[in-house]
Amino acid sequence: MIKKHLFLIILFLSFSAWADSNEFQKEFGISVGMANISFTEAQSGLAGENIKQPASGSTSNMSLQAFYKFLPGLKRSTYLYSTVPAMSSGQSSYFSVGAGMEFYFNEIGSRMQMSNSGTTIKITPRLRYFWGFEGGVGYITYLTLTEKKTDFLMDLGLMGGFTYPINEKWSLRTQLTIARGTGIN
Repeated sequence: MIKKHLFLIILFLSFSAWADSNEFQKEFGISVGMANISFTEAQSGLAGENIKQPASGSTSNMSLQAFYKFLPGLKRSTYLYSTVPAMSSGQSSYFSVGAGMEFYFNEIGSRMQMSNSGTTIKITPRLRYFWGFEGGVGYITYLTLTEKKTDFLMDLGLMGGFTYPINEKWSLRTQLTIARGTGIN
């Protein structure tokens, strides 16, 4: 009886020693792109000279977006992002911060590293297709016919794209996001 228990204990300890560490690699990225924002003021929120004419229009900026995937996984990842203008005319700009989740169509969606008794295996998926959603808060500056205005906004969006690794540390990422926001100022 004692031999059977001792055998099971040794067997259990050997199974736990085989799985030293498996972890998904967190990712940090910087993207360059365009932020195109269309807006229309609500009549109820106007005061002053523009009380009879709500402004509408759009603003376009070259933007930089930084994102950090802090919960990567096989089928989905959760990330934080921030968008700032890279080039702005000074008359209009857009800033935002938020969080999102992307879902992968591939079997393996994130980089993975497995270690066992001194041996390390790194898995990097070649072409990752994804879709997801994100939400956050933003700050927009725009020019009407009579004055320069600012507004805070909350937005929700859907996105999709793909990532292709160039080497072990760098990847090309193409993403399209469509979001709907509402002003809160």
